[in-house]
Parts: sequence; C-alpha cells; structure tokens
Amino acid sequence: MNGLKISTECKFIKFIAGNNFSIRDDFSVSTCKVTFINGTRAGDIVDSNAECVDKDVVLQSTGWIKIYNPILYVEGIVLQSYAPFEYQVQQFIVDGITKFYTDFNEGMCRILVPKSKITDIDGYIEVINSIPYLELLEVTEDAKELKNIYGVQLYRTNLRLENLNSIVFNPKDSYDRYLIRDVDYLGTFILKLESILNQYGVALHRYPIDTNTPRSDRLIYKITEYQVQESPKSNYGPFRDVVRHKTTIEFEGSFLNQVVFEDFRTRYQDVRLLTDFTTFYVETKHGKKILASLKWSQINTDWNPDYNVDNQGNSGIPCTFNVELRYYVIYDRAYYNIIHAIDMTIIGDKFMHQAPEVDTEDAVVENTLDDKPIKQNNTNLDSTDIHQVASEDLDEWLKLRSN
Repeated sequence: MNGLKISTECKFIKFIAGNNFSIRDDFSVSTCKVTFINGTRAGDIVDSNAECVDKDVVLQSTGWIKIYNPILYVEGIVLQSYAPFEYQVQQFIVDGITKFYTDFNEGMCRILVPKSKITDIDGYIEVINSIPYLELLEVTEDAKELKNIYGVQLYRTNLRLENLNSIVFNPKDSYDRYLIRDVDYLGTFILKLESILNQYGVALHRYPIDTNTPRSDRLIYKITEYQVQESPKSNYGPFRDVVRHKTTIEFEGSFLNQVVFEDFRTRYQDVRLLTDFTTFYVETKHGKKILASLKWSQINTDWNPDYNVDNQGNSGIPCTFNVELRYYVIYDRAYYNIIHAIDMTIIGDKFMHQAPEVDTEDAVVENTLDDKPIKQNNTNLDSTDIHQVASEDLDEWLKLRSN
C-alpha cells in the first residue's frame, strides 16, 4: 500500500500527511495510523515496520482501509497475500526456459516455472520470497510438484486449490493454441472408419501401400483436399475464433471376390455400410465434444465382372468413391492469452518486473486465425503434396495418441 509493506496486527490502516514519518498502532480499536511528510516517496522511508516494495511511489493520504491478508493453500504450499486490495496469482509451467521468471505489482503476480524444475521446491521458495506482496507461511510434505494456477483472486477469504493440472505451455508450439484442429477430426474419422471396415472384413490402407502388403479385400484412401476454408472469418462476436473447414478423401476399393464386391456396393448404395456413417463427435483438448458431418459420393464402378489392375499393380474388382468431412476449427483464445502473458513476462523480466498485465479470460488479441500456422485451402499444392501434408499431420496425431 503506497509502495510500502506495513507490519501491523491491526485490522484498519490509514495514511495521513503530517510533519514527520511515524507508524502508530491503537490496539484498543485495532487501527494503524501512518503519518508522512507530503512529497515523500516510499523509497525514502527507513523504518523497521515499513518495507519498501516500490521506491518510486509518492505517498498519498487515504481514508480508513480494512486490512485483509487472505491465505492461499496450493497442494502443500501455504501463501499469504499482503497486497492492499484484491490480488491475482498466476502460475504456468513452461517449456523452453531454464529458470524461474516473475512479474508482480500491487494487483497481481505471475510466476513461470520451467518444465525441468517442477519438483524444485527450494528454488520455488526463493522465488516466492522475492515477491513482496506474498509471504510463504508453510511448506508441507505434500509439496512435491508445482502446478498451474489460472489467475486466482485473493481478497477477503482464504482459498484452497485442489486437482490442479500440469499442462506444459510452449510459446513456440503454435498448434497447441487450438481447441480442436483439422487433424483431430481426420484422425478420429480414420479410426472410426477402420473399425467399421474391420467388422465387415475389409482392410483400410493409406496411399501408397507397401507392395509387400498381403492381398485382401481392401480400401485405399488418399486425402485430396485438406483444411479448405469454407466459411468467412469474423473478427467479432462468438465466431471470431471459429472457421468451418472441409477435407476430402478419395477411396479406391479392390476386391478379390465378386460376391464380396457386390455385397459391399449394394450395402453402400442402400445406406447400410459407410454411407450410414454421417456424423461423429471429436473431443476438444478440454474434453468438450464437437460434431463433424460426412457427405459420401456415389460409388463408381465399371460394372465389369472381370478382374482389373488397381493403381498398385494388384488385380481385383475396382470401385471408387469419396467422402467430404465438414467441421469447425476452433482457436484457443485463452491459451493464446496465456502464451502472450508468458512472452511478456520473459520480456518484462529485464525491465524491473513491470511487464504488462494480461487478462487470461478475455484479453483482446489482435492476431486471429488468418495469421496462425494453418494451411488453409492449399491452393498451391497438387493432390500428392496435399496427401503428403495431411499424412504427416496424421502420423504425428496417431503417435501422440498412442503415447
């Protein structure tokens, strides 16, 4: 308060301009009166009961202010706030940094914890001790690993935080800034499609397949359109972070048995196999389910009962068809705001802990979907390149899923 941290057991405090500096406690009415000379800065004060936290603040007179020192319990770590008013605590685990970073002022503090130091409780204690608005009261045996704290507000009541997460934020990984991406829909669709075909007895392979793959009744798929933007982007309202995309997948069937081929074709045309698969849900990274839709084309065959050679050089009865996936790509604005706050904290560490404060709930972000690393439309790529790009994303998605 006024750039000073006053040590008192009273419940009310008041700053008054006078002829000298003094701190007087009246325990009979639980009041603390601080007298100062007009024009005095916090850095000019020398008193055992007044610790300077901002030397450039010019002391100002106040009315009676009720003192609240709320306590925050965070999984074995107990902190107490000595800020004059409401105080926000943010803490994020960050990849790509090697030391703790902090930003703080009278209204908030932000702590960046390196991924490699989430168990460094001793180092964390040193960080807390460097923030004048917080005091470390206790560290119990439950304090084993540091977690994320998403902007809790300390004011008039104590808080206990439980079930915190350890999500690692990486400022360099832009793809994590999406609640749900194209590849999330594509990967989920492929897995569901593979399950349907396995039950029917047809294998699913991605183009190109290995020539040593055993012959069987199978479908080979190739992604011919990927991340094609269909809806205009809005800079306002609820759709400013949502864009509708389309991905098209072509299939070439190759069947060893005439009976299986005709049954597959009949079921497809009668909306009993694949074509009855028209919608599916995909979970965002926060667990919310988003619906995607499918539009299947007609099945094309040459109606020739003789065996033909497919594009892999294998003999079989061919057929072709495609499906269009339509869905919404959703940008994670809260994640972006956190990353922006992390960036500003690292930059601000060089400037006396005065980086701009960022509201992680509803900050205004100038960058929108247009300048994110998303390969919209892919108009400059041929079908083979598009398939390669989508396949690389799909391989990475499947690898992460398996882990």
